[in-house]
Amino acid sequence: MKIGLDGHASEGGGAVFVGRERELEGLGAALARAHGGRGGLLMVSGPPGIGKTRTVEEFLARQGLAPERVLWGRCPDRADLPPFWPWRRPLRACAAWVDDAALRALASGVEQPLAELVPAVRARLAPGAERSEAPAGEDRLMLLAALAELLLGAAAGAPGAEPVVVVLDDLHWANSGAT
Repeated sequence: MKIGLDGHASEGGGAVFVGRERELEGLGAALARAHGGRGGLLMVSGPPGIGKTRTVEEFLARQGLAPERVLWGRCPDRADLPPFWPWRRPLRACAAWVDDAALRALASGVEQPLAELVPAVRARLAPGAERSEAPAGEDRLMLLAALAELLLGAAAGAPGAEPVVVVLDDLHWANSGAT
């Protein structure tokens, strides 16, 4: 699903949020599906400065989700970021939700590159492992599949009954190596 923000930015700045009811309803419908066990992908799009991040922040604040259930990844306007940059914080949070055995099972076959992406789990996955290059080709696809499994597995085992929401902000800044 794609929600486009094609109007004008909300006025009032900061604490006041005006409008975007259609967009908030779309986000609410997606969250309701997630509560029902049907997760998905939702993209909020629009021109720079129109309020995409602010709309998502407002929506999440209105939902009252526990902060640990909302995982933010960001893409700063920099070309020198390592591969998969926007995924690193969400993955680090997910890895904290699972025990070592579950983490190793979810990361089976991609322990080394995952340890590179999320250094905080290196000791849990591949103690003493040497640093490696970013994966390429089929290895990259295996890593992407493992990342998806880690997110899904960790979300299923996460504390609480609320869905896990992953927000990747400013993806337009992501270069081909950062995603």
